[in-house]
Amino acid sequence: MASGLIAGREDTTARGDNGMEYRYGMRLRGFSPGCQPMKGLLRREDGDKRYYDILIYERPLTNKELRDYELDDLSGKENT
Repeated sequence: MASGLIAGREDTTARGDNGMEYRYGMRLRGFSPGCQPMKGLLRREDGDKRYYDILIYERPLTNKELRDYELDDLSGKENT
């Protein structure tokens, strides 16, 4: 499955208002309704051997969102 298009945004050029992107790994389940916070979501990408999907946001997620949705913060980390 190719990178997803979220809310009609062009997935190759979408960036947050501050130009930053924040990456999070979905370790227990894939992208599905109710399985990830939607506020600020730019796009999803195919996961790797550790993650079902990688989510890219225009804002940093809160610690509560990371716990509630069981996401790993990948911002600033090599995703291999």
